[in-house]
Amino acid sequence: MKLDIKNDQRHLQRLLNIANVISGIANIRVIIDKSTKGPYFVPKHDLIVLPNGDFSDKEYVDLCFGFICHEAGHGRYTNSDAWDDACKKIIESSQGFVKWDKETPLFDSGTDYIRAMAKGQRMSGIINIFDDIQMEMHTGTNFLRAREGLAEMYTIMCRNGRMTNDINGVSQNPVDFIDMYILNKLRTGYLQQAGDPKKLEPFFDHAAKTFGPVKPEIDALIEEANGINSTFQAIDLAKKLYALIERLRDEAREQQQKQQQESEKANEGDAQEQSDRSTQQQSNDGAVGQSDGSAQQQSNDGAVGQSDDSTAEQSNDGTEGQSNGEVEGQSERHEGNTPASGEPTRPDDSTSASNSGKYHEKSNFSPEEWEALADLLDGFLESQEKSKDYHDSVAAVITDVSQAASEEDKETYGADDWSLPDINIDINVYNEVRMLSRSINGIFSALEVRQCRGKTKTRERGVSFDNKRLHLAALGVRDVFRTPGEDKRRGHTGLVIVRDISGSMVADNAYEMAIKSDLALSLAAQSFPKLHTANIIYPFVDENFKVIKSFNQSVEETLSQFAYGKKGVSTPTGSALQEAITLLSNYEFDRKVIFLITDGLPTKENISIEDVLLRASKDGIEVAGIGIRTDQIIGFKESQFVVVNEIAELTKSFRDLVFNVLS
Repeated sequence: MKLDIKNDQRHLQRLLNIANVISGIANIRVIIDKSTKGPYFVPKHDLIVLPNGDFSDKEYVDLCFGFICHEAGHGRYTNSDAWDDACKKIIESSQGFVKWDKETPLFDSGTDYIRAMAKGQRMSGIINIFDDIQMEMHTGTNFLRAREGLAEMYTIMCRNGRMTNDINGVSQNPVDFIDMYILNKLRTGYLQQAGDPKKLEPFFDHAAKTFGPVKPEIDALIEEANGINSTFQAIDLAKKLYALIERLRDEAREQQQKQQQESEKANEGDAQEQSDRSTQQQSNDGAVGQSDGSAQQQSNDGAVGQSDDSTAEQSNDGTEGQSNGEVEGQSERHEGNTPASGEPTRPDDSTSASNSGKYHEKSNFSPEEWEALADLLDGFLESQEKSKDYHDSVAAVITDVSQAASEEDKETYGADDWSLPDINIDINVYNEVRMLSRSINGIFSALEVRQCRGKTKTRERGVSFDNKRLHLAALGVRDVFRTPGEDKRRGHTGLVIVRDISGSMVADNAYEMAIKSDLALSLAAQSFPKLHTANIIYPFVDENFKVIKSFNQSVEETLSQFAYGKKGVSTPTGSALQEAITLLSNYEFDRKVIFLITDGLPTKENISIEDVLLRASKDGIEVAGIGIRTDQIIGFKESQFVVVNEIAELTKSFRDLVFNVLS
């Protein structure tokens, strides 16, 4: 019979392999979930979930590939505990902190709480940015294909407008703007990711105008990230950047105030100068009239000698007066302006030059521009808004692309988690379990044996007489006691193998042993014509169970159905056993047996395992458990199950199950 060996979709297997290699987590899972809108990563459970989409779309495949590289990189190169501790210490070191009430910090006042939470949010966002960069550098260095995938994902993100905010808008979000500037500078600089220049260049030009004279300082600190190689260093650099932004905010405010004061003084000086000019004009007009009258009078008097002496004296007096007047006028005109060469610097000018003087000569920033910069930096520091994680931005694009795909394309080129087997049952795996089945083949013959009532026998001793032979006692016949006889006959046996495929089976690769045990037992059982086997896995998709092989089907016909081993999100053992009992009740088998293969951790549900076992006993159904790497199956007594720690132990454990548990 032709083997039904199902080949999984290559793109899904590729994503899973990438996640395994990059994260270093052997048991990491990649799930394609039709019900989810966007992708996410659950580090606690080593789980990456992707939405279903059109995997014939290169952009969608590149996004999913890059997303997995990014999240798997965090799994290997990010110290989440250090990150969490750093954010917690920031809160604890804030003014007014009292204590933690579980996960909530308590402060002396609401104002202290608001400021502390704002700082916590900003620091967390900056740490995330720097940690993303150090993580992707490590990932790209150690896995060259991942480096290409991460760069391509960044290009797609830029092309979709997710890495630059609206620079033409009336107002801009301070958090988004500064976060994006830092992230883009690091990606294009340190990581050498090209992105999309058509999108990035206008954004960088706008940032240069916005930051103005403080941009070199910001860029210099960002460049320090070129050497970070751990989450701890990302935390340290985030603290330095936060402190820098605080200082630049204060200096921008000082520059704004300083230039406003200078502007006001300049305006006052211009007004005074205009007033002095008006006064001087009036003075000159009066002096001319007076000079003419005096000269006429002197001429009439005819005092020539006196005139000479007087002229000389007047000349000297006039020069002195003119000199004094000019110095005074010049002094007034210089007020509020830069002092002339050689003149002493005024005290107010000296003081102003000492405050942020490095920006005074380098910038043509107006007071309005300094104010806008100060407001931007202040808005960034004081905002309690969460930073937009790069992860979230990528997830948003993947969501958009997946939802844009038609249902027809998804049906043709998409997939879901249940289309990705947990183990590839190829010819090698099939041959392995076939060899294992041969070692347990003979043990199954005992399940066909059924104790039946045979012919009555007579013995010399007993508790009841055989009335038909009692009269012979007088003749000396001694075997007059009746004993019921027993006979062993081979009858038809119905066997249902119930296997747990819950997520907990991922531990220690228990699911692989469970799959191989299920297959080996099923292959061995079908060698006996009076053994009829059906197989159930639980849970399955949205159902509590699924019959993957009926009594009238062969293992080879349904081989691909055995490939699931760790996909379920619950463990409804009671419901699965109930279904097995119902299945057996529909057939008139001479003997009815249920094998349960599990790690022994059922989900609490309305149907208890104890109640199910009680019903099975009343119906004459024998139930035995095979614990995969567990010494406890909840609801089962120790005498009702055996343990398999390694696949090589299956033969011995199964022998114990048949002859000890089911004897």
